[in-house]
Amino acid sequence: MIAKGQSIQARLARLNVCCCPIHGLPMPQETGWYSISSGHITTVGCPRKDCAVMALTSDYNGPAILLPHLRHLLMEPDTVNFFEYFERNSPEEILARLFKMEEARFQEKLRRGMKASASVRGIDGEKDAW
Repeated sequence: MIAKGQSIQARLARLNVCCCPIHGLPMPQETGWYSISSGHITTVGCPRKDCAVMALTSDYNGPAILLPHLRHLLMEPDTVNFFEYFERNSPEEILARLFKMEEARFQEKLRRGMKASASVRGIDGEKDAW
């Protein structure tokens, strides 16, 4: 049984915003930036001295990917397919997917913002007087 607040979903949510999946603390940068084919990455780690959690990220706001030896932190006790996913995909491929997901998320926010902005403007482009 997994303790309250330590479910896989809760840990993934914390990693999604670049926080330690166990303690929930923002993870500061541990190394310099590295160039890969799909962008730049760095390693971040839990600031607690008694915690060895480290992850890769392309943005301090997340998401972050745990280093391979820590993948078990995101597994249900009886799950092994998660390991297979990382064995079949290189870190570069995983990061490329993350970049693509982030780009799609940004495009969606931009589209919604432009749509909201257009709905406030009148036909001639001036703001409607309320």
